[in-house]
Amino acid sequence: AALPDSLSISVPPSVPDGMLLVGDRVILGMIEENRWRRPIYFTIPPARLRDHLRLEGLVWLLVPEEEAALNGELLGRNLLDRYYYRGYADPSVTIHSNYTRGVARNLQIAFYYLAAHENERGNVEACREVIQELRETIPFDRIEPQPGLREAIDDLCP
Repeated sequence: AALPDSLSISVPPSVPDGMLLVGDRVILGMIEENRWRRPIYFTIPPARLRDHLRLEGLVWLLVPEEEAALNGELLGRNLLDRYYYRGYADPSVTIHSNYTRGVARNLQIAFYYLAAHENERGNVEACREVIQELRETIPFDRIEPQPGLREAIDDLCP
């Protein structure tokens, strides 16, 4: 099925006096000017667009459908085959940058989404394998997951 060629979203004011913040106006302007000629990706998903974003690894793709379905094959290929995770699991490498920790936490979330996708499909073994790969690649004792994520990961695959 073809994707729709337009996107309709409700944009309430960013601040109480009925105005949009400059950042919101810039994003909406980019989307309008683009007219679906090129893909638009976000590394940090804007909350206003969350229902129209599909996680593809370290980036979120804007799609013109609400509740964009996860593409598990693409996400898995990116996380498990294409990306390199040098240094996260190596105790001799010092991780001191907030940027490095932020990227690792985004990756942990992406691994969680992939594992949850496999679990929802009834593939519990693949779910466990994704979680095991996450734990080996980005060990929690080196990069602590965001609050609540560790528990969600621990409870995901029965």
